[in-house]
Amino acid sequence: MALEFLKLTDSKLAEDFNKADPETYMPKRREKVARLADRAAKAAKEKKARGPLGTYTIKNNAARVSVKMDKDTAFPLWGNGKVDHDFMPAERVSDFYEGVAKSARAGELDSHFDWEPEKEQNQDAGAGGRTMSEEHRKAISEAAKKRWAEKKAKKQPA
Repeated sequence: MALEFLKLTDSKLAEDFNKADPETYMPKRREKVARLADRAAKAAKEKKARGPLGTYTIKNNAARVSVKMDKDTAFPLWGNGKVDHDFMPAERVSDFYEGVAKSARAGELDSHFDWEPEKEQNQDAGAGGRTMSEEHRKAISEAAKKRWAEKKAKKQPA
């Protein structure tokens, strides 16, 4: 009877507890994207070859553009949910980013900002963004166990 209070818990509520509220995070995302787009538009008008935080790169009169919130998060605006960049004529980069800033502030890109990179890829960012197969993960784990056993055996007196 002393642990009667444990009946009050419900682990099914974890999903509700961990749910993000778009009303809280969406305005911040909109403003972050808009500010970075403004900076990219300004850099493009100044004829810089690279935008801030890798937003764009110009080479041979073509530009590779992406819509970002920060250094690591680019949003997939081009259809399939995985392509986070596209190409355009270099002279139109400032127009592109001015449009991004305007649309972001108006809330027109919210459906794209709701994309969570964690859902799309494994968290093995230390591998340069590549994901590790389960077989590779097991092989690394087995190799580590073997090295640990060998090290432990060396420390044991004979």
